[in-house]
Amino acid sequence: MLRQCCADLTADLHDVEFVSSHPFPCPGGDHLSVLSSLSDPAATDAFKLRPPHTALGPGDSQILEGLQTLAALRSEGKVRKIGIAGYPLPVLLRLSLLARANDIKLDIVQTYAQQTILNPSLAGGYLAAFENAGVQEVTNAAPLAMGILTSSGGPEWHPARSEEGGMYEACRQAAALCRERGTSLEEVALNFGYKEVRLGDGQGEAVPVVIGCKSIEEIKRTIKQWREVNVPGARDAEAAKKVEAVEAEVIRLFEDKGVKGVSWSSPGQNAL
Repeated sequence: MLRQCCADLTADLHDVEFVSSHPFPCPGGDHLSVLSSLSDPAATDAFKLRPPHTALGPGDSQILEGLQTLAALRSEGKVRKIGIAGYPLPVLLRLSLLARANDIKLDIVQTYAQQTILNPSLAGGYLAAFENAGVQEVTNAAPLAMGILTSSGGPEWHPARSEEGGMYEACRQAAALCRERGTSLEEVALNFGYKEVRLGDGQGEAVPVVIGCKSIEEIKRTIKQWREVNVPGARDAEAAKKVEAVEAEVIRLFEDKGVKGVSWSSPGQNAL
């Protein structure tokens, strides 16, 4: 996939979890806890994050071959940056470590639905892990978690709908709570999702939020919402206080339901 990012032409290997060798499909769960295997030799290393970082099968070999091809194009000046994109953070991190072990510099890793009011695992520990793996830039897409953090509930094919554990049902309860408070789950979720997070323990480059817009009006509305979240004084103080209060309620709801920080399996059951 080619995309224009930060004025640079970037070539990504997209949805790498559909190709990678292990694990397939990537199981859902608390993927933040997986990082303990990097510092604790006694912790289970189910995602093979500890060295040696070697290809675990033909899928990994295909990814390495693709990255080597992209690296050659980068050296020829045909693309400026190369990266990988996908959903599961442990898989993206393992492949980043695998690329480094094979002397391939990854410029960008893009994930999605991993820095949301439902699942903030990216800032919770994975940003630092990607930096330690030599990744130069991380981008985060889908602050509405592919639509489940909306009043409508998202598309019928959304993997969370078939996931056990009550994640989707908790999002429906959150939507009802927001309506009762005179707002919407979209507004509350974007208030969280647009909050700026940065590399380098919060002192480095900002992590871009990637969204899709279908019109100029949607772009203008998005810019306005981002400014209201990140620019002091851009939003009425009382309105900001109200949204923050409802945000805290939604977070508590997700915590009480045991779904905060939980990732769905990828590929999902309905994709296989």
